[in-house]
Order: sequence, then structure tokens, then C-alpha cells
Amino acid sequence: MALQNFKQPAFQHELAAGRLKLFAPNLVVWNERSTVCPSCTKVTPLLKNPACQHAFCEDCWVQTGESQLTRCQAECMLYASCLQCDVGMDERLWTYLGSQSEAIHIHHQALRSELSRFIHARQVFAQTPQLASPGPVCQFCGEHRLVLLKNTCGHSACERCWSTATEKQLLQCRRNFRTRGLCHFDACSCPMAEEIWRHVESLSPAVRNFSMENSKELQRLRANAEDAVMEAPAGMAGPTCSTCGNQHLALLRNPCGHATCEDCWKTFAEKQIPECQHSRRLRPHCFNPLCNDAMSAGIFAHICTLSAEVSIFADHVDRDVKRLQQTASEILMWASAPCQAGPICTICNERCFALLVNTECGHAACEQCWSIWVETQLPRCRDEKQPFLRCLGERCQAAVVASIWSNSCSCSDEVLGLERLFERRRSLQKNCLYPPAMQIDCPCEGCLGLGYRGFDTVMCFMCEHQWIADSGEPAATNMGELLDGELIKQCPKCGEYIMKNGGCDHMTCRCKHEFRWTTLKPWRGA
Repeated sequence: MALQNFKQPAFQHELAAGRLKLFAPNLVVWNERSTVCPSCTKVTPLLKNPACQHAFCEDCWVQTGESQLTRCQAECMLYASCLQCDVGMDERLWTYLGSQSEAIHIHHQALRSELSRFIHARQVFAQTPQLASPGPVCQFCGEHRLVLLKNTCGHSACERCWSTATEKQLLQCRRNFRTRGLCHFDACSCPMAEEIWRHVESLSPAVRNFSMENSKELQRLRANAEDAVMEAPAGMAGPTCSTCGNQHLALLRNPCGHATCEDCWKTFAEKQIPECQHSRRLRPHCFNPLCNDAMSAGIFAHICTLSAEVSIFADHVDRDVKRLQQTASEILMWASAPCQAGPICTICNERCFALLVNTECGHAACEQCWSIWVETQLPRCRDEKQPFLRCLGERCQAAVVASIWSNSCSCSDEVLGLERLFERRRSLQKNCLYPPAMQIDCPCEGCLGLGYRGFDTVMCFMCEHQWIADSGEPAATNMGELLDGELIKQCPKCGEYIMKNGGCDHMTCRCKHEFRWTTLKPWRGA
């Protein structure tokens, strides 16, 4: 009896209504058991089209949708229309029918995939796609399309026509150095909208390669001269160089406003290199003969990538400037502009990139003159055991600032050698185990070393001279023997030969015996 009830129409009606309520709650029309489909007259729950409120059974909606698929595909219609009127099916109804019909589902997914390709071009849709209306007709190819793309000039066409017309323009774009095509309507010279151009790039390998070539070239120009690159507006012909008269993708504009192509900048820079070397200029000046501004650092760096001659000059300048800035940055006096001749040294009357100014008195000279002057005072520095210098100015008794000494170390090996001795002395003075009260200078003439008190014998840690503490007299020593020019001595306990290559007087043999190197007496004891 229960199995027979399952086959009764009333039960089937309730079962269908329950399924529709579950999957299409906003579309089902439920009137107990008296709902009749107007098309097939079956008593069954109905689905309404919210767009027009017409209601039919599920089977009738599916049959109607499937019967219109051929027309939908031919006329680029998004959804089928109602089986009673011309109003399109609502998206919710069409999506539900797709879950019941594989053919409708395939068509629906294909359209969704097609529309997703236009995600970056939606700002230039000629009109929003209509639900059940035929797609717009492209006036060039005469075919229905899902959407048309509208340019800023108002002209519209389908993506295929835009792509075909753009490919035909590429040769002319290369000749005129245009980075973007123009509208292909007759007598219209408006550039293509960026959204249309980007969409065409996704369709055409030729257009994509053209765009990549231009981008690569502009990136090369911007690598060193980002702020100097001057290009034409998108779609317009490339700028014309005022020097050579040729068109280019972009020109390089100096901060003074004068612009020319990279080749002309290169030629002009190479002509100035001999004068720059002679007058110690840091950079060439602008190509305009009436302009006194320097070539910008960005343009100059870019020219170095094009010209070996300019690059060699720039490397030489950078090396000297970097050395000056590292050793004496706070006391340098440069020319008023990078393209101006360098200042003249008052000592040797030679031009140089910069002068070093002794801030204690204001006297200035080139680094070579300062270096020679410092070399003459090295004996005094050695006697005073510190780099204390007097200014080179005539009758000037002012002290020389530390930066001049640092710079001289980079110019003179003699000064650098003494500075290394001073560095060693300073490291000995900083020993936290032996404060200044326990430090004593080496008595040897000219030695900058020192030793530490606290032992009977004091040893200089630089020349290794040894003397008796507080007397200055040399300590008694055991001379030892020479082997290949090296001093060797025998351990007083085991007789093993030992070679000393540095350190203090305290020695420890392999036999664990501790003794003094100079006297061979035990380290501890009588």
C-alpha cells in the first residue's frame, strides 16, 4: 500500500515542489495541488521568469531554452527569451535551467568564459550586453558580436576588427615611432584607448611583440635617466631631435629644458672630454651653446653606456671624487657647477677637481701639495709620536685638521706607512689590562712603540727592544744562534730548539717549562 502511494500524482507533485523549493526558492510558484502549466497542462509546480512573471513547468522552460540555443549562438544572445513573450529569461532562471540541461550549461559557461576575456576592457564597452537581445552588429564585419569596443573618439568595432586594423598599422607605427595605433575609421586620427590597445595585445602576437619592443627600449632609456626621458603622447608620432632632425621614440631632456636624442648627446659629450680633462671638469655642459648648465647626472650616466671614451673619463672622475669624499668630504671646495673648470691651487697653480680647505685658518691647496707638505713634517710627527701638523700657509701657525692627514694617507705611501705605525701604537694604548699609568714609551730613537710596566724587563711590542724597568738600561740577553737568518735558542730544560716570531718575553716549551726568552732564566722563581 505504501509503494502505491509513492506513485500517486499528488505525491509526485509534492516531491517536485520540494526539490524546486530547495534549488530555486525564488522562482517556484506553489498553489497546493492545483498548479497547471499553461503550455503542457500538467499539474506540477511552476517556475516563473522574474523578468516578465510568466510561469511554466520546468520541462517546458528547458525545452524552450534548448530550442533557442542555435539562435543564441548565432546572434550572440546571453540568454534565451520567454516562451510566451520576447522578454529574456532572468539570470537566476537561466542558471537553474543550466543545472538541468547539459546543452544550456555548456552554452552558459562558454558565454561566461567569453565575457571574462574582456575584464580589462569593460570601461570601453559600447553598451552593456543585453539579456535576451541579439548582440550588437559590427559595422566593419557586419556580424553579431557579444560586445563592441568604443574608442574615446566615439567609434566602435568588434575586437577582431580592432586587432586586424592595428596589425596593418604596425609598420607605419615603427616608421613614425608611435607606441600605439590610431582609430581605423576613415579620417579619424584619434589614438586607440589604452584599454582597447591592451585588449588587442592579448589577441595579437604581432601587436604584443611591438608593444614589448617599445617597452624594452623605453626601459633602457629610463635605466639611468628616468627623469630625463621625454616621449610623445600615446599614439602620437615620436618627437623630432632639434639637432639631427630625426624622429625618435623619446628624447633626453636636461633640467635646463633643452632636449635632444641620445646619439646627439653622445656626440656632444665626446667632443667635450679633452676640455673636461684639461680643465678638471666633473661633467660636460648642455649641448646648447647659449646654456651654461651641466649635463644632468642621469643623462651623463646613460651616455657612459653608449661611449667607451665617456665611460673611461667618468670612471676616472668617479674614482678621484669618491676618494676625496671618503677622506676629506667636509673640507672640500668644488667649482660652482659640475661643468665649470675646477679651482686652481694657490701653491702649484694647477687646476684640480677640488681643493682641501684647512678649516682652522681657511688656507686651501690641492691634495698633492698638502701631501708633500705633510711629508716634510713626518720627522716631527715621529718625534712627537702623533700626527700633529702645522698649516702650509705662509707664517700660519694653525693646526691642520685630521681630514688632511687622512687624505694624505691616500696619496703618499710614506704618510700611509707612518699612519700604520700610529694605528699600532693606538691599539696598544687601548689595552684595557694596562691603563696609561702602566704604559711606557720605547727608549729606541724613532720607535713609536711602547711596553707595559709590571715586570722586571719591559719589552716594546713594536720593535721588541727590551730594557730593565725604570732604568732604561738594556736587559741582559742570551744571544742564541742563527738558522737561515732566524734567531733560535735552546730550551734550558730539554734542549729543544725554539724560534720566536713575535710576542712578549714569556716562553713556554713543549716540555711545559716556562722561561724568559732574553735571559733563558725561569719565568717564575729566583
